[in-house]
Amino acid sequence: MRLNDISSTFCADGDMISDPTNDSNRTTSNNEDLENAAFHHDTIVDHRLNLSDMETQFPAINWTAAVETLLRATGLSDKDRAALLLSDMPVSLQCRDFLPELSNLLTTTPSRTVTNYLIWRFIFKSMPLITTRFHKMWTNFKQSVPNLGEERIYLTRWKQCVALVNEGFGLVAAHLYVTKMASNWTNTWILRLIDELKEAFGASIARQEWIEEEMTLRLLEKLEAMGSKIGYPNKILNLTQLDLDYQELHIDGGHIFFNVMRMKRHEVWREIQKVFQPPPQEKEWLVQPLVVNAFHNPSTNEISNTSSLVLVRVLFISKIPFYVHYHRIVFPLGILREPFFNLDLPRYMTYGNLGVVIGHEIVHGFDVNGRRYDRHGNMTQWWSDSLMREFSQRTDCFVQQYAAFTIDHIDKPVDGNRTLGENVCDSGGLAHAWTAYKSHSRAIGEENHRPEFRLPGVNYTNDQLFFITYGQIWCEVLNADGYEKYTKEAHSPGKYRANGVLQNSPTFSEVFHCPVDSPMNPVNKCQLWS
Repeated sequence: MRLNDISSTFCADGDMISDPTNDSNRTTSNNEDLENAAFHHDTIVDHRLNLSDMETQFPAINWTAAVETLLRATGLSDKDRAALLLSDMPVSLQCRDFLPELSNLLTTTPSRTVTNYLIWRFIFKSMPLITTRFHKMWTNFKQSVPNLGEERIYLTRWKQCVALVNEGFGLVAAHLYVTKMASNWTNTWILRLIDELKEAFGASIARQEWIEEEMTLRLLEKLEAMGSKIGYPNKILNLTQLDLDYQELHIDGGHIFFNVMRMKRHEVWREIQKVFQPPPQEKEWLVQPLVVNAFHNPSTNEISNTSSLVLVRVLFISKIPFYVHYHRIVFPLGILREPFFNLDLPRYMTYGNLGVVIGHEIVHGFDVNGRRYDRHGNMTQWWSDSLMREFSQRTDCFVQQYAAFTIDHIDKPVDGNRTLGENVCDSGGLAHAWTAYKSHSRAIGEENHRPEFRLPGVNYTNDQLFFITYGQIWCEVLNADGYEKYTKEAHSPGKYRANGVLQNSPTFSEVFHCPVDSPMNPVNKCQLWS
């Protein structure tokens, strides 16, 4: 799908079609620079600037006007809004490299190009909501260029509608699901699984000879401080509270485009208001309960989505108290179901999929980014220089290993640096899930006086099925355009999320009797927290 096609559909003047196309092409390289600036930030301290400093250092954007627009959604009086602006409020930068790049791009790019690009991006995002003709163009494009970060909901109309409802009314949808499907026993089992994974990781930390004793204790303290959220926030069971949450959102029988715009405005309005509200009794969940994923936010030491207080890549700090989350891991209800979890599955399969996912997210608190945060979720320099050098040397092994992998169909290498954090967590997650599984198996065997039953119909041992189940997580089918996106992804292709991790697992090689120095059992294996 080309910009010319969209312009023609809008009956644009043929003489003008080439201009927006060229404008879009001119911004492509700049957009890539912005992506890199946002991705490769390595800030150790909290960078803060006053609003006036923002105006001076990044003059391409009228920050006062932007903040004033955001403040209108808070419900504050005109007097209070004016007082906040006059106070020269401090701003905490989430990404110190992004804003200079953005300001420079806006300064050096013709305003026509910027305008056309922004209009194009808005139209592109809105296409499936406008008309049947635009929806068909969007669907054809999505079929040929799949997005790694989204499910193929665009292939079926009803799936797209369900996705929109879950996006705008996620808490209500979760209420309907929970009242019919959820089990308290499920939460109990997941909490037990998390405790077992934390215990396995703690034992691994204690065994690391390259970490001095004092630092080992501090790492274990951070691990111990990691709390957990399972399934859903309790407030979704309170229909009165849900009615209050959505009372300002009005959906009518009109065009879907306008309803979706109302939905998105309402969500932004709710997020901005939270900055100026007292802390709720229950800490805010930062993801919709039915999301099929797990997350880690190192600044709060929790597994979740991005902070609800983040506005246009910056966090505006007022003197009004606001709430934060400390050191928690969150597993939404959406991932606590098949294929990741089923109470009837053999435990070697549960540990091989959901157990690895839990282990992966725990390790994020100690990876190349998470290690920068202490047990309170504060970004600080709490590692010694010598320990950081040893850490870098060990992680460099992963960089070299994955950089040697070639992405199928496009003959390009995996970016070992960009994918480092996820690769380390995959490796550690598998190792600790295996340790937890074997510990659980011993306990069950001693309790029942017999090992867990074998899966009928397959000629594999339970230990082998643990690893096979892990490999199944990363099954995927993509075309060349889909694989191209892995060149800018923080995750490695599924093939290497399986094989790359298993190459580093001595246990895998032992269980499957892989010859020494064979492709799946190299002599030199990358190890960090394993």
